[in-house]
Amino acid sequence: MEEKSKIRALLCERRDCMPECVRKKWSQKVTSSLFRLPEFQCARAIALFGSFRSEVFTRDMICRALSLKKRVSLPVTVKSPKRLIFRQIFDLDKDLSVGSFGIPEPKDSLPRVKNDEIELVVTPGIAFDRCGYRIGFGGGYYDRLFAQIKPECVKVGIAFHFQLIDKVPHEPKDLPVDIIVTDQTIIHCCENRSEKKRSSPSRGS
Repeated sequence: MEEKSKIRALLCERRDCMPECVRKKWSQKVTSSLFRLPEFQCARAIALFGSFRSEVFTRDMICRALSLKKRVSLPVTVKSPKRLIFRQIFDLDKDLSVGSFGIPEPKDSLPRVKNDEIELVVTPGIAFDRCGYRIGFGGGYYDRLFAQIKPECVKVGIAFHFQLIDKVPHEPKDLPVDIIVTDQTIIHCCENRSEKKRSSPSRGS
């Protein structure tokens, strides 16, 4: 969609222009808020991701989750057919290599984690709205993942606060996250979707 492409370009440019010191400071706030979530604290099998370019830094997030003895997995991007495969990591400095699109990914020798074993998945994005809909890089990898994980798996989007927009254009195949964590706030998207549904005019009105 052309509108998504415009939003993607605008927010990528703004994110890329952030000074690294600011990005690190705001990323620490995101990490702190994420780890305070009851959903995160209760989850044993956590899917994270290796940050790329100007995304929220996830290195500290991953190290901290490992120190808490979480079962931490990261995605491997498979281009054909498009999908994400998760592998468990044990040592951040030894277990990653540069994978597809230049993103840090687990080595192939590491044990695979099945999608239905994941209890909470931390999700990147370029833009989010308060109902949980997101704009990624356009490959649809996380939408495919969301359709395959178990319904009770908690989907958490992480972003800087300026990446929140009023409304993300979405289609029926686009699946939203449950929670968004930024450097300024935590948003429970299910509540916003329910409120929006209640406030929408009925078909017969």
